[in-house]
Amino acid sequence: MLGSADPDHVRIFECKGDAMAPTLHEGDVLFVDVTVQEVNADGIYVFTRGTQLLVKRLQLLSDRLAVISDNKKYERDNIPLDEIEQTITIHGRVIGRWGFERTS
Repeated sequence: MLGSADPDHVRIFECKGDAMAPTLHEGDVLFVDVTVQEVNADGIYVFTRGTQLLVKRLQLLSDRLAVISDNKKYERDNIPLDEIEQTITIHGRVIGRWGFERTS
């Protein structure tokens, strides 16, 4: 189920907030390949921007990195390519999720 990811390098995070709905939901368990330390393909990544730990869709374009929330109520952000290393730190790529709802 983890594809080509080495299980020794997969960490579990809990999704917080609604920025990635409907793809990810509050409380979902995220499986993150922490060997991925740069944006090497479009996908959902865990990263730090400033002091915030974020889970967003990242899309590498010819002149910028698009930071996308799947929830349409949040605006897309763009980071110029020459500012990526100073602006964000990639902690891993989300390779799967498990939906989880608390019953009490």
